[in-house]
Formats: sequence, C-alpha cells, structure tokens
Amino acid sequence: MPKRFLLLFLSGLLAFSYARAEETVSQEVDPNGPWMICDVAVSGLKNIRKKTVTKASHSKKGELYDRFTISEDIHDISALGNFDQVEIDISRMPGTRTEKDGQEAYPCHRITYLVQEKPIFDRLTYEGRKHLGKGAITQAMTLKLKDPFNEAKLETDLERIKAKYAEKGYINANVTYELTRDEKLGVVYVKLIINEGERVRVSAVNFNGEAPELPVEKIIKKASNRPGKVFKPQNLQKDWVKMTLYGRNKGYSEFTLSAPQVEMNEAKTEAAITYDLTEGEKVNFGSVSFEGNNVFTQEELDKQVFFREGKLYNQKDFDDTIVSIQEQYANKGYLQVRVNPVKKIENGRLDITFDISEGHIFYIDNIDVTGYEKTKKYVFTRELSIHPGDLYDNEKIRRSQTKILNLGFVNDVQIDLQPTADPQKVDLGFNIVEGRPGMFTAGLAMSSMDGLYGEVSINHMNLFGRAQRLSLRTLFGKEILDYTVSWSTPWIYDKPTSLGIDLFNTRRYRSFYTENQAYTEKRLGGRIKVGPRFNDDIYQLSFGYSFENIDIYDIDAQFLPPNANPGDPNYLQKGDTNMSTFSVDFAIDTRDNIWDPTRGWRNSLGLALAGGPIGGDLDLWYLNARSIFNHTVWNVGGNYPIVFVLSNKIGSVQAYGRTEEVPPYEKFFLGGADTIRGYERAGEVGPLYGGDMYYVMNAELRFPLAREGRRNMAQLAFFFDLGNSWNKFDDLEFSLGPDVNQFKAGVGVGLRFTTPSLPIRIDWGYGLNHKSNEDRSHFYFNISNMM
Repeated sequence: MPKRFLLLFLSGLLAFSYARAEETVSQEVDPNGPWMICDVAVSGLKNIRKKTVTKASHSKKGELYDRFTISEDIHDISALGNFDQVEIDISRMPGTRTEKDGQEAYPCHRITYLVQEKPIFDRLTYEGRKHLGKGAITQAMTLKLKDPFNEAKLETDLERIKAKYAEKGYINANVTYELTRDEKLGVVYVKLIINEGERVRVSAVNFNGEAPELPVEKIIKKASNRPGKVFKPQNLQKDWVKMTLYGRNKGYSEFTLSAPQVEMNEAKTEAAITYDLTEGEKVNFGSVSFEGNNVFTQEELDKQVFFREGKLYNQKDFDDTIVSIQEQYANKGYLQVRVNPVKKIENGRLDITFDISEGHIFYIDNIDVTGYEKTKKYVFTRELSIHPGDLYDNEKIRRSQTKILNLGFVNDVQIDLQPTADPQKVDLGFNIVEGRPGMFTAGLAMSSMDGLYGEVSINHMNLFGRAQRLSLRTLFGKEILDYTVSWSTPWIYDKPTSLGIDLFNTRRYRSFYTENQAYTEKRLGGRIKVGPRFNDDIYQLSFGYSFENIDIYDIDAQFLPPNANPGDPNYLQKGDTNMSTFSVDFAIDTRDNIWDPTRGWRNSLGLALAGGPIGGDLDLWYLNARSIFNHTVWNVGGNYPIVFVLSNKIGSVQAYGRTEEVPPYEKFFLGGADTIRGYERAGEVGPLYGGDMYYVMNAELRFPLAREGRRNMAQLAFFFDLGNSWNKFDDLEFSLGPDVNQFKAGVGVGLRFTTPSLPIRIDWGYGLNHKSNEDRSHFYFNISNMM
C-alpha cells in the first residue's frame, strides 16, 4: 500500500473515531485542528499515575495539537504496556490562548486520554510446590509482581519454571495456573498449580562399539550425568564435550562420541544414557607441514605450532595451534583465512598438513565508537591504534581495546565487525560500557603502624568527561594526618603525554630500631610529573620534580641525648629539611589492563637525584628497578581468570656531596603491608637503623570472586613474599633465616577489592623466619595497589 494512501486512510480513520467521540462532548470543535491545548486530563486510571501517561504523550499546555499527533500518542501510550485500550477525546473549553512566540490566538481545548488499564499482577501463590524455592521460581519468571499482567508472558514463564525443575532432576514436572481477577481494584492473583513428579536419576551410562582402551569409569567420571546422580538433561551437551576432550587429551585424536540417546523406565524415575563410541588409535604428534600458504613461510608458521614432534596428542595444543595461525593471518588483514587440518596416522604417529585458504586482505572502512554517555567521544577515538583505511589488524584492535580499558572508568569494550558494500572492507565498531567514574568514600580502618584512623575521599576518574582524574583525600587519626590533592590528564596538546600534579600535607609516626613509633614525620610539598608515551603506550617515559619540607619531631627519648648522641647509629635529629628531587623513569608495559592485569609484563628502571644542582638541603641519589609479570593460569568459564602475579623490585639510596649519611627517614625499612608481609617494619627485617639497599619478591595467585564486565571487583589472593634490606652489597647472605642479613620469607592470604580510584587490600601474613621473641603473624589493611 503506498505510504501516502496509508497516511490518508489512518487520518480518516482517526478523524472518524474523533467525530464519534466529539458528538458526545461538543459540536463546536473544528475536526481538522490544530487545537490549542489549555488542559490535559486522563480518565480511567486505577493503579497507574497520571504523570506516566502525560510524560509519554506529546500534549503540553500552551502548544498546538493536530490529528497526526493523535496517532503518535496512541502508539506511544500503548507502548508503555500498561493499557488494553487507549482513546483520545478533544473538547472545547471557554477562552482563547496565544501560541508561544506567536501572534495568533486559538480557541482553548481539553485533551483527555481515555485509557483502560491492564490489571496489575498483585499476588502469586503456589499449590504442590515442595522441592523448588519460591525465590528460584520468581527469579525464573519474567513477569514480576506489580507488573501489568501479561498472560502470554506467564505462559512463557511456565516453561522457564519447568526448566528450573529439570535442573533439580524433576524433568517430568508440570506447571499450570489459575487466575483470580478483582475488577474493582484492577488486579490479578495468580496461583501456580505444580505437579513436580518423581525425581529422575541416572541408572546407567553405556557405550556401544568396541571396548575402549581407556577405562570406561574414568570417561564416565568426566560427566555430571553418571550412575546414581540426578539426571540433568541440560548438561548432556557439556558432558559430551568433556568426555570427548578427555579421550582426545589422552592421545586418541579420533576419539568420538555420538549424540546421547536417553531411555526412561516405565515409572519415569530412571534414565539410561547410551553413546556410540569410536576410540581410534593412540598417537603421538608427528611432522607438521603447510599447504596454500603464500603470505607466511613454513618457518614463520612453525612458530605458531603449540605441540612438538614425539609428544602425546593433546586436543588443546592442536586447537590452540589453529587459532594462533588464524590470528597471525588476521594481524596481516586476512580476516577470512581457513585452516583445514589433514591428518595422516601411521604406526602411532600423527602427521598433520594444514591446508590454508588465505582469502583476500581486508581493510578498515569506517570506525565508530558507541555506547558512551558522559564522556567526550574524542577521549576514546584518540586511544585507537587503528584508523580508517588501515589494513585489518587483530593486534591493533586488541591494543585499542586495552588502551580504552586503561582509562579506568570503562567496564568493557566490545568489538563489532560489519560487512560493507565493498567486499574487501569492513566497518569496525567499539561499543563502550562505561562504569562509575567517581566515588565518595568515608570509613574507619586499622593498621599496625598507624593504629585506628578514618578516611574521607572523593575520587573522579573522568572529570568533565575528558578522562581527567581528580582525587581529594584526607586520612586522620591519632598517629596519621594526611591531606592530598591530585589531578592528572592522560593527554596534553593532543599528544599521548600525561601531566600530573600532587599537593600533599602528611604526618606519620615512623619506625626506627625496634620502635614502631620512634618519631613523627611531617611532609609538606608538591610534585609534578610529565610522561610521554610511545608505540601505543608500550614505551613510557616519566619526568618528575618534587619539593617538600620534611619536619622531624616528637622523637622517642631513647634516640636523644643523653641516651644517644650525634654520631651514634641510634641517634635521631630533630628539625626540618628541604628536599628538592628530580626523577626520570623508563618503562616497557605490555599488560592487557593496568588496573587489573591478566597477562603481560611491566619492566621499569628509575633514577632520582636530590640536592646538588637541583637545590635543597639533602644530597642523595636513588636507583630503583621493578619487574611485574602477569599470567592467566586458568580462565574459568571464559570470564573468571585465575591470575599468577610475580613482582621483583630492587632499590638503592646513596649520599653524596654535602650529605655524609642517608638520613633515617630516607632509608629502607621493610616489613608491613607493602613489602614482606608477616613482619613488622620495626626491627624485624634488615638493619635495625634501616638499609641503604633492598630486594623484594612478591608472588600472588589471585582468584576472582566478583566481576563486572572485564574488571575484577573482588579477589581472593594467596601470596609468598621474600626479601631484605642491607647497608651494602657485601652484607647480603643468600640464605633464609632469622639473622639480620639473611632473606626473610612470608606467606598468607588476602582479599582484593579492585577499583582504580580506591583499591583496598586486606591481608593476613605469616613470617617464616622470625626470631624467637617476635609475633609470627600480622593483619594488614591498606588502601593502595601493591603490584
């Protein structure tokens, strides 16, 4: 039907409906409109608010309304899903009104929406329910209490409830319903009538075919549906996959199972499952060759092979090899490459020829970024490593995804590929799932060093939608008083160069000798950092300058005359010092996410110079090196990675020029939440008066507890720490033990609550190399990242 004819037909139909309604209201209304709206009314409401209707409509007081708007209103109000019928009445009112910003006056009209509400789903009761909780039933239902009643939805929900029963083994459950309507209240009561039937268990699992060499009981053990267990038909496909992989990972490359056949007994209480099994010959990997490859040489493709000749056949290594070859081609633009393995088995040896159909090169036509709400679009587009017109490159797409995630306020980045009219081009989309950019926190915490303290902080990761970060933080308590303001931006002058400014005023009790609170240290100052990044942020430079005033006071009497004198190793000097420091750091970072990495390295080397040509009262220089390795040991369900993290760090501080010895507040005191857990920082690790050099190794195995998108919100961690500090390299002893120069080790368990703006660590550490009079375990609460 032509569009114009359809519009005329609808207009005539609406005008006819309007004329019929108008006859009962007023003969004075112009049937052609437009009508000036002077009042809006809704008739027929019982449970729905008037505002719900008027918000969905186009009628606004003081505006004109015409017959084409009638159809739009009927459609939009009906789309709310709350009404069985929607009509509109237009009636004349006394007076006239001038249109906004207009000169002509129009007669006033009242727009009345005549609605018939759907009844509300108000109550759910059960008959015959025994073995499935009410919560499980309501969670399975898409029709929720207080929703407009929809019988079609309820019919669908019955099947969902049956599926829930099947998960419990009640595969014969039947669910029907009865409805009770209260027309006066406009509600519907639903009673589910449930016949659960008998629970079904697996009586036997049988295999047809020749008896396999693999023990049948071990094959069956891989399945959840095995004799004596509750029968769960929804798990049959998973069982088939697990048993097939078990056989193939044991060297049987042709191990095959047919689709399961299920037979029930007459009482429908037992299920027997039968598979046709073909085991094949047990083989080792043999030679590998390639055919059809023109883009890459045999030697280049050999590097993607995960298995080696003579090794027992393993399905995972075989599958990973095919995926790796496909990814290598995708990085060169060959998006539709097909890798067909041709197998030849002879005398227990499997020779494989990978027949490759390379296809053609793809290019990127258009790139779009979608899904963002509060962020400027350029914040994401400037992070892209791939651009329109580029060769399709899987690695660059993944890198773009990583860089966007590293902004810190993004929960997920989903990749979308769409074909174009040009068969050699594709459109590339990045769909952004934004997280919460800001956080306000207030609370109390306890640490062995700082005692009980409170914290109030405001953190924003996406200020003004420009990815700028602002942090205002104060920590306060008897032994701690911090005020810190930090601001940073990842780009300046449209260049991948970060700029950060910190202002701080901190007060801390510090450890010295065997005292946790030997003196009070107050630092007042600021810091500025500039960090250019290169090669898609993999290579990073950082230049920093800081100036701070360090005030030492409230010194314990044992470290002052007459108990200690200048020149004694246990002497502490009261007073303040100005410290001016310039630093430079270089890092190589290949991690997939800087906030919550699951793979990759970060290796860094830093130098800092205080005093001398930089000014200030102290002449010191610093060296620090750090390496962090992240590796996913196992990815449970594809989105719950168990990650191993290994960190190694060394540092050294040395005096020069006017400064004869490194002051205590710049020495290294190890132990505590950030270095070797299981030990105090006062006198349990390293020299009693602090070390001038140190080494620390931290190893953690992290298990995800809660995930949001691609980000861990909570993790369980098991850790092992090792290290010590020394005054000079010759003091180092390469052994574990309680002596001052021996390495100290600690183990423990902790919780990680991961947010870029407020990472929280709770750890319990147990020291393995304590002296006889020391506490062997300690709890730690810390608001910072350790690795």
